Amino acid sequence: MAKVINDYRMKYTLLIIITLVAAMLACSPPQVTANGSPAMIPNITLILHNYPSHLTANYIVDTNSIKVALVDSSIRLDSVLFIHTFSYNEYQNYLQLVKQFDKDHYENKCVQDGQVFTLIVAAKDSILRKVRFSNYYLAELEKIAAIINTHVDSANRIVYNKDMISKNCK
Repeated sequence: MAKVINDYRMKYTLLIIITLVAAMLACSPPQVTANGSPAMIPNITLILHNYPSHLTANYIVDTNSIKVALVDSSIRLDSVLFIHTFSYNEYQNYLQLVKQFDKDHYENKCVQDGQVFTLIVAAKDSILRKVRFSNYYLAELEKIAAIINTHVDSANRIVYNKDMISKNCK
């Protein structure tokens, strides 16, 4: 049984490597700035927390692909579930939406058990921006979820439940 699992892991890992190399070759944006210095091109990660579980669904967007990973924070292990490539222009669309958030934390205190997202923009292992959404509805976040959903398979789509988290305090 262990040999079958190891063979599966090796084939799956090889498939991921091949897919990532193909994605990098498919459309590479400029990697230097106008003055010739290395460009800091951020990755955008949308994390869907599944409290009280240690598992999170991470949607990682870079310059030409989106990767969906299931992450177990208790043992620092992630499993890539899905990878899809797209154009650099689509990546720019994600960046434009992310720039619209003007606060670091959005919270609806009237909803106890809803949806919690964290949006992280990072480059070269440095967090440039971190925004947390605790049971809070924003049209911009819904747009990001909708765009991500156009690129992922049905099993990995984000369900952003506007009705559940739009409750107003009385």
